Amino acid sequence: IPVHLLHVVSEENDDGHLRAAGQKILQNALARVTETEKHVVPLSRFDLNISNGIVYTIKEQGITDVLIGLHQRSASGDFLGPITEKIIRRTYETIYIYKSVQPVNTLKRMVVAVPPKAELEPGFSHWFLKLATLCKEAGLSLIYHASQATITELHDQARLAHSLTIDFRKFTDWDDFLILSRDLKPNDLFVIVSSRKGHVSYNPFLNKVPQHLSKYFS
Repeated sequence: IPVHLLHVVSEENDDGHLRAAGQKILQNALARVTETEKHVVPLSRFDLNISNGIVYTIKEQGITDVLIGLHQRSASGDFLGPITEKIIRRTYETIYIYKSVQPVNTLKRMVVAVPPKAELEPGFSHWFLKLATLCKEAGLSLIYHASQATITELHDQARLAHSLTIDFRKFTDWDDFLILSRDLKPNDLFVIVSSRKGHVSYNPFLNKVPQHLSKYFS
């Protein structure tokens, strides 16, 4: 399965210097990814705006997983940023929003918080296997915090993730989300699974998560 690297030049900000800088970043990323011997496809496109370019590339290339960096000025009131928010609203693919704090090869564990009823979402097994694969390749142990019903389904999925150490811990009080900070250590990768608004596992407590992340988990 190829990895697509995308650089979008928007009509609303078509600056020659920005275009050249973007191409340089794309080439640097291409050099790094090809070191893993993956099939890499670099893409550049002009579009009305950045989110539009990403959405149409997802549709045109049949992309199943989208990795986006968390924008640098993220705050509790605008945590994901307008570009990512538009992509989430206009696509149904699995989106990973990543804040790079340290090299992946220095991480020791992945700690994942999963909301109730996540097992009822169509993408449940998909993201589980993606996270399991990342843990295997990076040599990370895996800890899940979830409700008992979700843990039961995670156990079933774990049978497909051979030779991977997985710990399951019951967690139901999302209104007391900060309790998770007690379990986090240096060199942990903290992952929060969230549904889109209006879907079966979406709950109003997820609206508070960006505020907690900005204030207590920076």
